[in-house]
Amino acid sequence: MHGPSRHEDALYKSHRSLEIVKGTGKGAATWVRAMATGSFVAYYRTSTAKQSLGIEAQREAVARFLNGGDWQLVGAFEEHESGKNDSRPALARAVDQCRRTGARLVVAKLDRLSRDVHFITGLQKSGVSFVCADMPEMDEFTAHIFAAMAQRERKLISSRTRDGLAALKVRGVTKKGNPVSLGNPRNGTEEQTLKANAGAKRKADAYAESVISEIRKWQAKGISTYKDLADMLTGKVKTPRGADRWQATQVKRVIERVGS
Repeated sequence: MHGPSRHEDALYKSHRSLEIVKGTGKGAATWVRAMATGSFVAYYRTSTAKQSLGIEAQREAVARFLNGGDWQLVGAFEEHESGKNDSRPALARAVDQCRRTGARLVVAKLDRLSRDVHFITGLQKSGVSFVCADMPEMDEFTAHIFAAMAQRERKLISSRTRDGLAALKVRGVTKKGNPVSLGNPRNGTEEQTLKANAGAKRKADAYAESVISEIRKWQAKGISTYKDLADMLTGKVKTPRGADRWQATQVKRVIERVGS
């Protein structure tokens, strides 16, 4: 006789019972399958609401973990929030229910809970026990290692994204591969920004020259306030943005640009 293996011992410590499964046929192996026991509160998270398939995949992973055994799912919470944000209402409610009921928090993967080592440590120190469906045998030490790796990966992804966008900007294209819009001074290199600003100024000057005669016509008739001039222009001349209704500030800018 020999005692339980390290893997079996870890499964016992993860609050799961063990079932001995015997294979069929000649030479079939016999293995240990863990079964969930006790009360659980499930937490599912994606970064955006559009990632519905991600939520479904997490539900399936948790369901597989809970398959068999003597368990009870006393709560389930879903959230669409970045893992960078530790202030998550649904997670807070899930943790609170675990504290009140003594249930264990279950997530599909550790990164669905958090990629921050300090957050994981704080949760463990709070007395709330959690289990990851993809690694149910993971202990506190292993959780710290995986959380640290996930945190590092998050920083690397962020760094690679910034470097990639900077390289695209130098090449004059957006992250989707389209040419940088020179009408937006926030895009492009310094040279492209100067060119965009100059182009926008020429366009605005030309537009002001095209409508100033209409403004002067109404001024000659005694209409002098910006608001009254805006009312006269509305429906007769398009605004700089192509709308029908003019605002007093738009009239003021046109007059100041022309210098009249």
